[in-house]
Amino acid sequence: MALTKIAIIGSGLSGTLTAINLLRQQHTPVSIDLYEQEPAQLNRGAAYRENNVHQPLNVPISRMSLFSQEPNHFYQWLHENENRLKACIYGAEMEDYVPRKIFGDYLTDIFQKTVAACSGNHELEVIVAKVLSITPSNEGYILASTSKITTYHQVILASGNVPPQRAIFLPPNSRNLELPIIHSWEGLPKIDSSKQVLIVGSGLSMVDTIIELDKQGYHGTIRVLSRHGLIPLPEIPEPHNHLTLGPKESTYELLKAFRELAKEAEAQGSGWRTIFHNIRPEIPTLWQTLSDDEKQCFMRHLQPFWEIHRHRVPAFSHQLVQNLIETGSLQLLKGRITNIINGNDEKTIVNYRPRHTQASVTFETDLIINCTGPVTDLTRSGDPMLEQLLQSGYATTGTLQMGLNTNVNGELINSNGNTQRGLFAIGSLRKGNLWETTALREIRQQAEALPMAMLPVGIGV
Repeated sequence: MALTKIAIIGSGLSGTLTAINLLRQQHTPVSIDLYEQEPAQLNRGAAYRENNVHQPLNVPISRMSLFSQEPNHFYQWLHENENRLKACIYGAEMEDYVPRKIFGDYLTDIFQKTVAACSGNHELEVIVAKVLSITPSNEGYILASTSKITTYHQVILASGNVPPQRAIFLPPNSRNLELPIIHSWEGLPKIDSSKQVLIVGSGLSMVDTIIELDKQGYHGTIRVLSRHGLIPLPEIPEPHNHLTLGPKESTYELLKAFRELAKEAEAQGSGWRTIFHNIRPEIPTLWQTLSDDEKQCFMRHLQPFWEIHRHRVPAFSHQLVQNLIETGSLQLLKGRITNIINGNDEKTIVNYRPRHTQASVTFETDLIINCTGPVTDLTRSGDPMLEQLLQSGYATTGTLQMGLNTNVNGELINSNGNTQRGLFAIGSLRKGNLWETTALREIRQQAEALPMAMLPVGIGV
């Protein structure tokens, strides 16, 4: 029986979970090449690396199973090994949060066990290489990487978020300077408390950085600067309600309806957090109902507020940030950087314009930490594979250049408006079409659906 040859590009949560689901299906033998350019990120991606021993997941144990039909799978896995429980510094019960490194251990362990269990039916090889191009052929797709050129029947793009651009937050006249910048996604070195720190960006990466600084014993001065000065809100358990939204034609109507639902939820003794849980299955439909102009309006005016309400953090993480603000150790600034220059004594001089003013404020800092978040405009990704796919017309960007344009199964839509059969995307690469597609719940759903979309009974025989 011939094997269906499949390439999965990226071995983080999306790629690893896709491989697991393909290997667990029994009706079509597959031969999978799993591409990963960073060996340290194999089965972990950037989020669940070995050094993430302090940063907690933003979702409790009860909602982190890899399998939708086995909701207690992660909890049971944790409690099978005493050493894993010892590493659960924030607790190990269903509504507790574990360090991200432990979830990476879980993902790695289940992947390895799945590969071992299916070795008689399927094949899998990990290839440490960067994918450079993907070109259609009579047999499927020719994939060129830094290690080899191979033909596959089908290809899955699971490369995850595009890392933030290194100088995206700098004014143009400062981008060629030698500045003391640390990029949060590359890891944080030990920072002396005598150093003043500027964190650019106030989202989830900022909270992770604050946690890491706290665990280091850092007691210096921190400034956090972002356009709106908003920080993620805390996750607080609430009584369940059944309130949900229907499609609306404008962002204003959506906002108005959500506020009305929040008031109704409070009257019932619940709250707005549960509404977010209720509407998650509807979010792609809600997003797709909006016109491009309305989506632009959402991104311009509401997106920062959506992010802090939808992507929340554990209450203890939020409290840590609040404590630092209250003691004066952390200043939360809102505005735009207008200039950065090198000062005296290895200091960096930062000018910024506070929001809604024409004023200019200047301060000195020793270190800048980039927490600006992933690039969403794929036309500016800097990834050779994505650039080749877009320039050749085999792929197109979705709404507002966020993610790739795909059909309901995740197959790419080419520049002619046709489906690029056998070339799939999963996870954050589908953001333009689905909006919410970066968390485990959505990625798990897509990964579980892919085998039947890719391998109808009989293919490969």
